[in-house]
Order: sequence, then structure tokens, then C-alpha cells
Amino acid sequence: MSWGTSGKQFSIKEQADMIQFCVGNGNHAFDHVDIYGDYTTEATFGKGLIESGVQSPNI
Repeated sequence: MSWGTSGKQFSIKEQADMIQFCVGNGNHAFDHVDIYGDYTTEATFGKGLIESGVQSPNI
């Protein structure tokens, strides 16, 4: 919730770094409901995820 425009306003690069940090430390779930960040958080998280280079695990 705090990643979006109404929160910390992380840049895409900052989000990518945070995603890498979280996944690198075993966190694989992120809560970003569509209404968070005035409906912007999911889109910016997606951009950060792409920039992070984190790959989906083989399930």
C-alpha cells in the first residue's frame, strides 16, 4: 500500500530494488489491492517487477 502515489512514492528503480531485496530474503507475496495508491500501485509494481529481473519460480 505504501509503495503507490499515496505512500512513499518509490520510483520504479526503488521498487525494483525493494522487490529484489524482498525476494532475496524469502518474501514472495506482495499485497497490492487495486485501490491502493489511487489505483496506481499495481501498474507501478508491475513495472518495478519487470525492471527487477526477478523470475517466477518453476512450480
